[in-house]
Amino acid sequence: MDNAFEFIIKNNELTIESNYPYTGTNHTCNSEKESSHATKTTGYEDVPANSESALLKAMAKQRVSCCH
Repeated sequence: MDNAFEFIIKNNELTIESNYPYTGTNHTCNSEKESSHATKTTGYEDVPANSESALLKAMAKQRVSCCH
């Protein structure tokens, strides 16, 4: 997940599905729709395993991605 967050930050965000829906066709990207960003990611942090309080703190500040 850290690599995904690094990619998003490096590439100045991603757009959202409602701005640029997946159509399942092989065409070139629409750079105008692709650059319609809905959020701003400035960083990320790793939350210690089994720490509900750390997870709640992270959720109050930003989007959260989880893995097991």
